Amino acid sequence: MILDTFDNAGLYFSHAWWRDLMAFLRSASVQLSDGEHPLASHGIVARVFSTQTRPQSSAQLESHRASVDVQVVLSGEELIAVWPSPTLGIRTDYDPTRDVMFYDPPTAAPVSFPLQPGRFAVFFPQDAHMTLIAPSAPAPMKKLVAKVPAHLFGA
Repeated sequence: MILDTFDNAGLYFSHAWWRDLMAFLRSASVQLSDGEHPLASHGIVARVFSTQTRPQSSAQLESHRASVDVQVVLSGEELIAVWPSPTLGIRTDYDPTRDVMFYDPPTAAPVSFPLQPGRFAVFFPQDAHMTLIAPSAPAPMKKLVAKVPAHLFGA
């Protein structure tokens, strides 16, 4: 898992696809339309959606195998909770068509942090993440989740 500001994005990877993705994310604004936005190359797809945060009891805990999530909040704020996926009980087996596996909420405390505009979070396959958690009361937000093919991180 990575949580940082865009100013530090260059510290993590030197691949051309990472530079392209960070340039796109830096330029993304709340005016970006909801829906899928394929990046010009590398097989990366940015999904933009307007939603509402919710109580943690209503959030889903998930991980992915084929893709790595790079998440950005365009407006609003959310809390994110993260656990190591190998330590969790599986609620729903891995679905390769959707690239998702769901887990039972654990009793162990997560690593939790707020995600706000100007920051990005990266979730690798071992990072089970619960997103869209309301910091206080449910509130509207707009978010971008870039689905990056996992194999790019080894290239």
